[in-house]
Amino acid sequence: MASRRKRDRKGSDDLSEDDPSSSAPKSPLLPVLDAGVAEKYLVHRQLGRTMTYVGFTEWKHMATAVEGNSASFESMASNRLINQGVVLERIALNEESLKRCGTYMDFGTVIFIVVSCDPRAVYRIMDGQHRVRTMQELFRRRPETPLPFSLQVSVVPDEAAAHAELMHFQVHHPADPRAFFGNQKEREGADALLARARQHFEHVSLWKEHASGRFGRADPVRPYLSDYVFLGLLQEAQLLDMRVDAAWEVLLSANRLLKESPACRGKNATDAMGDKAGKYQCYLGFLREGLWREVRPKLPAVLFQGVGSASDVAAAAAAAAEAAVAAAAAAALSECCVCFEKNLVKDLYALVPCGHRCVCARHAADAVGRACPLCRKKATSVMRIYDS
Repeated sequence: MASRRKRDRKGSDDLSEDDPSSSAPKSPLLPVLDAGVAEKYLVHRQLGRTMTYVGFTEWKHMATAVEGNSASFESMASNRLINQGVVLERIALNEESLKRCGTYMDFGTVIFIVVSCDPRAVYRIMDGQHRVRTMQELFRRRPETPLPFSLQVSVVPDEAAAHAELMHFQVHHPADPRAFFGNQKEREGADALLARARQHFEHVSLWKEHASGRFGRADPVRPYLSDYVFLGLLQEAQLLDMRVDAAWEVLLSANRLLKESPACRGKNATDAMGDKAGKYQCYLGFLREGLWREVRPKLPAVLFQGVGSASDVAAAAAAAAEAAVAAAAAAALSECCVCFEKNLVKDLYALVPCGHRCVCARHAADAVGRACPLCRKKATSVMRIYDS
């Protein structure tokens, strides 16, 4: 019986008792959770190497219980996917409930992960990120007003276990997996790249809202983007293993290639799609359904080597894109405007002074003194243009 009682009293400290790395830093949240068990507002159970706490608490206890300092809350999904409109709407509803009934609304159960070896006081939000943001703001406005809610906290030994716990949760509560990442570094990189993309490609009509990411919702048609389409591209292209600046240069290089080489835009990509992408100067929305595997070999290898300065990488990317465009142009076919026979573009002559490259060698001399078939400007001479 004594040994059984001893086992029953085990807390989060026992997660690493057989672990040679037990001298690693400990999360300051572990004693807070164990105190909740001692005060009987939490219960806990260990399954394997995961200790799960369940119960009821006040927001102020969650936010300030670490030696009087504030705990922080990080979403395990991309923080960019928090819809501020949803948060503001929930704040307004709770303010109305407080005015009408004297209490806030029921927030349901929020699910957190704590990594036992993380020395920071961080609750990672597995489910309920909008509710957490709402409670944070309500507490900031009225810190004395009770904010009770139910919670579940799983304490895991490391980042890999946290990700495994998240994926297990998603099997039973499916959401779009493109919003989730293997570790904090990947999530922060994804947030930074998404913010940069939205700033660089700023046309409001390019970005389509993707309400909740549930599998039943379709992605916007090409060439439009949503946060989920963009985050999926980052993961498929394995750009989150790179520095943010280097990954951004890869994206810009791919955008240039798709702009100048319509044949790289994938099956059934129409001219109308290309025109829309041209309006926004963003062609990344074509990179779906495995198309990255075809585009990747056409990009300069230096982009993926992680060497050189950002300016060197950018210059190499631009040079490679120009070379690809020149090669594509040289191999392209076009009609002579006089005889309508197909010729390689590189074999056509340009009219002077308008510059239209539109007559074959056989009819070049006949074009002198006549109006250009394309712009009607009189040609005073013709010129052969060499691409290399």
